[in-house]
Amino acid sequence: MNIIFNCDENYAPYLSVVIKSILDNTTLSTQFYILDFNISEESKSCIKNLIQNINKKNSFQHSINFIKIDDNDFQCFPQTISYISSATYARLKVADYLNELNKAIYLDIDIIVISDLSRLWHIDLADNLVGACLDPYIEYENQDYKRKIGLQDSQPYINAGVLLLNLKALREFNLYQKAIDWNKDYPNIQFQDQDILNGVLKGKVLFLDSRYNFTVNHRNRIKLAHKGKLLLSSLEKATKPICILHYVGSHKPWLPTTTMVKSCLFDQIYNSIRNKPPHWNKKYQSVPLKFQLKRILREIEDKLVYKII
Repeated sequence: MNIIFNCDENYAPYLSVVIKSILDNTTLSTQFYILDFNISEESKSCIKNLIQNINKKNSFQHSINFIKIDDNDFQCFPQTISYISSATYARLKVADYLNELNKAIYLDIDIIVISDLSRLWHIDLADNLVGACLDPYIEYENQDYKRKIGLQDSQPYINAGVLLLNLKALREFNLYQKAIDWNKDYPNIQFQDQDILNGVLKGKVLFLDSRYNFTVNHRNRIKLAHKGKLLLSSLEKATKPICILHYVGSHKPWLPTTTMVKSCLFDQIYNSIRNKPPHWNKKYQSVPLKFQLKRILREIEDKLVYKII
């Protein structure tokens, strides 16, 4: 199983947590490919040691490769979200960086994996370029926005935080150049490369079960559906249990005030990683008791009432 991340030094501590969450649940040997935007050698060493230690405990042979990326490749694209670096645009060129691979899973770093990814990995993309999940925030709360980037109302908008990639087909499609050309026609995008992917790949996407990219927006709509205030569409329904939790927007799992489902798990995984670089701890804040209790109550509600986990 091939898994790709974009990462810089600021996100290195969180990358280690995501990788461990994957390996704690996997039934497949996994090769990680990190599109590296100046990650320090100290951070790389810690992540490599994490994988080596896991290899010693089981029969899998996981590996990791750091691929140095020149962010000058993405200066032509707009920076519209302050907390997202230009590294996000690297997924537009991932098929070229990894020209020896035909298939991979791309993951954002603000996620936690809570069950085995093997079923996602084995999904047949057929002639589609990517597999992705519906983004309910744009689809139902900002419907007019789609028209601004050339999508019709009938064309669903994807969240690009989890992508099953047909790399061979994407190379033939020449995604990177098509992204540059498309952005010239639609320069006033708001959601950066996610908008570009939606514009360029429309009609070439296999929509996946939302269990593979479950966000706070999915949760909010499940809550409203539970109260009888709306009916969930087939594309936003999520088979339980959830596989990938995606902490979109300000709901990051490393922030102490986040109460999104399974936020506690991030703390547990982070604390279990040994010999972390001292500077990583500056990126981690202890959770006050008030929010620890909120997280526990939220998790009980999600398990018993909404049956998310």
